[in-house]
Amino acid sequence: MRQTKNTVSAKRPIKLAIALSLVIILVAACALRIYSVNNLSQQKPSVSYSISEDMPILNSAGSDVYARVLNYCVLSKDEALSAFPDCQSELDILGPDTETKILIVRVAFFNKSSNEQMVEPACLKAQAGAWANGMDVRLFCKINNVAGMAGRLAAGRSVEMLVPYVASDNQFGFSREWDTFENASFNLVTATYPQKTYIQLSNKLAFEVFSFSANVGEGGIE
Repeated sequence: MRQTKNTVSAKRPIKLAIALSLVIILVAACALRIYSVNNLSQQKPSVSYSISEDMPILNSAGSDVYARVLNYCVLSKDEALSAFPDCQSELDILGPDTETKILIVRVAFFNKSSNEQMVEPACLKAQAGAWANGMDVRLFCKINNVAGMAGRLAAGRSVEMLVPYVASDNQFGFSREWDTFENASFNLVTATYPQKTYIQLSNKLAFEVFSFSANVGEGGIE
């Protein structure tokens, strides 16, 4: 009986050592996996385009078109209402007590293929520092006078559209970045994985000289 107890007591440290070894192996494997993923992501640098370059973009159908940023403007809510007086409801969607600023980017989309392609401006996300936002669909449809957020572009044709992004003060909390939002360094991002692909915005125009008319019809978009 005494030998049995001694045998059981001797086995306990062995079991504990085995369990501890398994835990160490599991933690090491997880650490190695995290290191591998981080190291792999670092090997894929971002791809940036200047404001005068054509950036290939991929739409939901898998067909590619090209986007070129022509210029952009950052408006206060009052300036936006002055430019688009019919957009009161679209600009008031966040409520009267919310301060908003509107980034409007004039983008030319090109179909360089021999087939009709889908144009989906919503695939472009605006980003500046920690702030990022998608296209405001209701405002986009109103200011471009289109029925939907996507359209078909004939082969060899191009179209210019105004792509709006709405920012609000409650997205910034107590950050001072909201006060200088109009002077931020903006990017239009089309992909974040496996590598970030974006256009750097640099041709900012003042409210007084920015053209608020879109040339949608001339490009043959439907």
